[in-house]
Amino acid sequence: MGKLELILLQELFDKPDAQMRLSQLEVITGKEGRDLRNALENLKDLGFVLEELDKYFISSTGMAEAKSRWA
Repeated sequence: MGKLELILLQELFDKPDAQMRLSQLEVITGKEGRDLRNALENLKDLGFVLEELDKYFISSTGMAEAKSRWA
């Protein structure tokens, strides 16, 4: 998992009840959507992030991974 994936996972972990749009993540991270989309796809492949109606949120697996790192 790369640096951008970790940043995104931490942002979603910090707001576990939030569903965030790509545009919100662009503002928070200062990264372009195409870069974020690739990182989010990697997190989805790992099962750490879910996507619904163009919104991203942390999965229970992602929550467990994030807690092992930051809690």
